[in-house]
Parts: sequence; C-alpha cells; structure tokens
Amino acid sequence: MEGVGAFDERTKERGSIRGMLTKIELRLAYTSEKFLNLEMLLIHVIRKASDYETLARKTDEISIELVEKNIELDILSGILDSEVNELDYFISFLMRDILGVREKIYDDEYQEVSWEEIGEKLHGVEETVKQSQDHILEIKRQIDKFNKIVHLAEQETPNGDSAEHLQNRYFSSYGSKWKIQTVEMQRNNLQLLEKSLARELEIEKNMTDARRKEEEIKLSLHYAEQETYFMEETVQTLLGRLFEAENFTVVQTGVSQELVRKLETVQFDLNRSLSNESEMKFNLMLHEHDLQEALKAVEERSDIANSEAISLRVKVNSLEKQLHSCNILSQEAKASHETVVEQQNILNSELLDLENVILDLRDNLFKTDSRAENAEAKCILLTETNMELNEEMSYLKRNDSGKTFSLEMKLKESDARLEQAYTNIEALEEQKRLLTYSVSDMEDVVDKLKTKVFKTEKRAEMAEQVYKTDIEVLKRQKRLLTCSVIEMENVVNDLKTEVLKNTKRAESAESRCVQIIQNNIELNKSLSFLRHRLQTLEEDLYRTRNEKIDTANVINIKTQDILNLVMKLASKREHFHTKLSAIKKENKILAQKCCKIYDPTPTHNESNVSDEDFVGSELSNKEATHNESNVSDEDFVGSEPSNKEATQASSTNIKMESPVTHEAETDATSVQTDNDAVIDL
Repeated sequence: MEGVGAFDERTKERGSIRGMLTKIELRLAYTSEKFLNLEMLLIHVIRKASDYETLARKTDEISIELVEKNIELDILSGILDSEVNELDYFISFLMRDILGVREKIYDDEYQEVSWEEIGEKLHGVEETVKQSQDHILEIKRQIDKFNKIVHLAEQETPNGDSAEHLQNRYFSSYGSKWKIQTVEMQRNNLQLLEKSLARELEIEKNMTDARRKEEEIKLSLHYAEQETYFMEETVQTLLGRLFEAENFTVVQTGVSQELVRKLETVQFDLNRSLSNESEMKFNLMLHEHDLQEALKAVEERSDIANSEAISLRVKVNSLEKQLHSCNILSQEAKASHETVVEQQNILNSELLDLENVILDLRDNLFKTDSRAENAEAKCILLTETNMELNEEMSYLKRNDSGKTFSLEMKLKESDARLEQAYTNIEALEEQKRLLTYSVSDMEDVVDKLKTKVFKTEKRAEMAEQVYKTDIEVLKRQKRLLTCSVIEMENVVNDLKTEVLKNTKRAESAESRCVQIIQNNIELNKSLSFLRHRLQTLEEDLYRTRNEKIDTANVINIKTQDILNLVMKLASKREHFHTKLSAIKKENKILAQKCCKIYDPTPTHNESNVSDEDFVGSELSNKEATHNESNVSDEDFVGSEPSNKEATQASSTNIKMESPVTHEAETDATSVQTDNDAVIDL
C-alpha cells in the first residue's frame, strides 16, 4: 500500500508540474495579448505626444488646447505606466513560477519526469519572458520621455508665472471684465437678441438638417467601424486558420518525413530480406541436392537392409519353428515331470502315513514291552509272595488252622491273579508277535516304495537334465537371434533417424521458405499501405497548400477591402478635420470681427486677452451650459455666410460663444474617444 501511495503521489506531482506548465503557457499568452494592447496604447500616446509637441512649437503662449493636450498626455502616460508596472509584476511572478518548475525538475524526487518533454518548453518560455522584459524596458523609456515632456510643459513660463497660476488667472479674468460692462451695452444686446430671434428659427431649421446629416454620417461611421471590427475578426480567424494550416502542414511534413524514413528502412529491410531469401534459396538448393544424395544412399542402404532383413526373417521363421517344437517338447517334459512329481508326492504321502503307522506300532510295542516287564515283575513278586505264603502256610499249619483258611483264600486269589497275569502276558506276546509281523511287512512295503521313489527321482533328474540342456540350447539360439534382430533394428533405427533428420531439415527449410514468403508478402502489403499513405499525405499536402493559397488570396482580398475602408475612413476623417479647421478659422475671424464691433477702441493685445477670458469662462461654465452651447454650435454650423457678417451685438455674442463651445466639444469628444479606447484596452 505504501508503494501504491508513493506512486499516486508521484503521479499527482507529475500532474502538478504539467498543470504549472500549462498555467505558465496561458499566462504567457495573456502577456503577449497584453503587450499587443500596450503597443496599441503606446502608439496612441506617441501620436498624442507628437501632436502636443507640434502644437507647443507653433504657439509660444499657453492655450486651453495645449493645457488639455498636456493633461490628456499626462493621464495616458500614467495609465500606460500603471499597466506596464502591473505587467512587469506579472512577468516577475511568471519568472518565479518558471524557477519553481525548474527546481522541481532538477530535484532527485522528480528525475522520472523527462527533461526532454519540458526543457524545450521552459527554454522557449524563458526566451519569450526575456524578450517581454526588454520590451517593457523600452516602453518605460518611452514613458520617461512622455513624463519629461509633461514636466517641461508644467515648468514656469518666460514671464515668471507658473502654468497653473496662469490658468487660474486666465479663468478668473473673464468675471471681472463682465462686471465692468455698462447697462447700455446690455440694452443693446437685448435689442439685438430680439432681432435675431427670427433668424434663430431659420438657423434651427438648418441645424435640424445638419443634425440629420450628422446622424447619417455617424451611422455610416458606426457601420464602417462595425464592418472594420468584423473584418478584423474575420482576419484574426483567417490568420488563426492559416496558423493552424501551417502547423498542420508542419506536422504533415514531419509525418511524411517519418514515413519516408520508415519507407527507406522498410526498403532496406526488403532488400536485405530479398538478399537473405536468395541466399536461403541457394542454401536450400544445395541442401536439397545433399538431401537427395543422402536419400539415394539411404535408399540403397535400406534395400540392402531389406534383403538382409528378408534373410533374417527366414532364419527367424525357422528358428521360431524350432522354438515351437522345443516348446512342445518342453511342455511334454513339463507334463511328464508334473506327473512324476504328482506320483512322488503321492508316494511321499503314503510313506508319511506308513511311517506314522510304524511309529504307532512302535509305541504299542513299547507299551506291551513295558506291560510284559511289569507282568513279569509282578509274577516274580507273586512267586516270591507265593513262596512266602507257602512258608507261612506251612508255619501256620503248624500253628493255627483258622488262619490257614484265610491264608488259603488269599493264596487262591493270588493264584487267580497269577493265572490272569500269565494269560495277559501270553496275549501281550501274541500282540507283540503280530505287531512285529506287521512292522516287518510295513518295512518291506516302505523299502519297495523307496526303491520306486529312487527310480522315479532318477528318471526325473534325467528328464530335468535333458530339459535343461534343451533349454540352454534354445536360450543360446534365442540370444543369437535377439542379438542379430537388435543389430538389424539398430541399423533400421539409424536409417530411420537419418531419414527423419533429412525430412526435418527439409521441413525446416520449407517452413523457413514459407516464413520468408509470408514476410515478403507482409512487407509488400506494408509497402503498398505506406505508398498509399504517402499518396494520401501528398494529396492532403497539395490540398492544404491549395487551401492555404485560397485562404491567403481571401485574406489578401479582405485585407485590401479593410485597407480601402481604412483609407476611406482616413479620408473622411481628414475631410472632417479640414471642415473643423475651416470652421475654427471662421469662428476666430468672426470672434475678431465681433470684438472689433463690440469694442473698437482697445488694442490687439486687449482683444486677445478678452477672447482668452471669454474662452476660460466658457470652459469653467461648460457643464452648466452644455445644452445651450450644443444648440448654438449647431446653429452656427448651419448658418449662412450672410448671418456670419451680421453687425448686431446680440448675434455677434451668440456667434462668438458658439465656435468656442464647438471647439471645446470637439476636444472633449476626442478626449472621450481616447479614454474609451484606453478602457477597451
């Protein structure tokens, strides 16, 4: 389980490293997009800075437009500086991630993660990060230049007053001038205003037409911008497709190169296999020739062996017949031997019975002898007792007659016993005689049986000797036959082994030929498949090239359309700028005329100061009088030249207010568009 846990941890760590690499690649893509946006913003800021420098060179004095350009340039440079600092911090964070991944790869625990997979990616990422850092340094240098321009503009003027103090004085002078005006001038202005109401209605009509035209122009501009936006999107998609097609072509070229290499290796293997096949065929031919010669020799040997085997078979058949006859004789000898053995067993059993009978008779003789001896001893005792009794009778006869009677009775009894003993002895002697006769008869029978047994044993021994000699002869013949048969079998087995070896060699050679043919077939199939694959890849390459050419043509056409639209937009913008510059010049001329009509006595410098005070008051009160200024601007744009040359004081005041407000509005709209572009970035 510990091993499995360690393996899971390693797989998780590998996944974390790959995840970090993907994050780094995504962040790098984000930084590249951010750099593109910053380049756009930098180009915009450079354009604004060039406009500011040209305007500052043209006018020695500080004007409202110059101040606005200065503020706008300062804001844009600050935004650019903040974006660059943020991007620099992001790149430092990205470098820290790259170093962390590199440390993990160099660590001993992560040696299993292949450096070949990740090293190229990290090297490319580091190069792009270094390029981005160099690019950031260049952008910071540009920002420093912009800041220098802004700080130089904010320094003191040649008169000794600062720019801010001059602006405050410029904006506060208009109020003091306005208070000095007399009541008569106000009355004249009111009369002029009453007279100009009739013309204002006509001017409103003209202004509605001008607004309608302006809305149409705005719509056309909006549609043109939308078309340019969509064309840019299509160009981006086409560029993406072109990039994908290039990548696909690169991949296909790599695959085709690999397939060409594989084809070369396959062709080399084919040539080698063909050479091996030719060598194997040559060896097979030689081997077949050798095998044929060996087969001929084996066939000759087999013919000789067959002839020898036939002669040996004849000999074996004759020997088998002899063996059969010997077996019959041996069976007959065995049968006679068995009969002799049976007779011998019967005689032995009869001898055992007779011996048992003889032993019984001998026991009976021994018993009768013992009885006779006992009877003789008793007879001797009885004779002795009889003698003693006779002596006692004689003595008693002398002494007492009663005792004699008892003693006579005892004598009679003893005589009777003696007679019985004699009769018993005689009977025993007769039995002994009979037994001796029977024993002698039995001994004669036993002797006869022993002679018969001896004769049968001699016959059996003679038969056994004959049987043994026959068996030994047969065994010798059998051994000779088995030896000859074994030799023949060995020869036949050797021939069979040689034939089997030759057949195995032939089969192995045939199997090798079959394998070589199969390998050739497979190689031909793989060659045909690879050729077909090459053809398909070439067709795909040709198709992709045609698609690339078509897409490039489409992109060129669309880029030409976009360039034409951009040129049209630029021409329209220049046309609008020329119109605005002409209107500004006319407004300045009208303002000078109004100043001359309004106050002909003051000098040229006082008129300029009054104009500047009037412009500052208008800028300070721009938010309050935005709608009135728009109306006056539209009235002024739609007014005819006859109205411009009017001599009335009220109309001149209105006309003097309208161009100034128009200039302020154009500058505000340009600043607003620039700010919107910055926000979009």
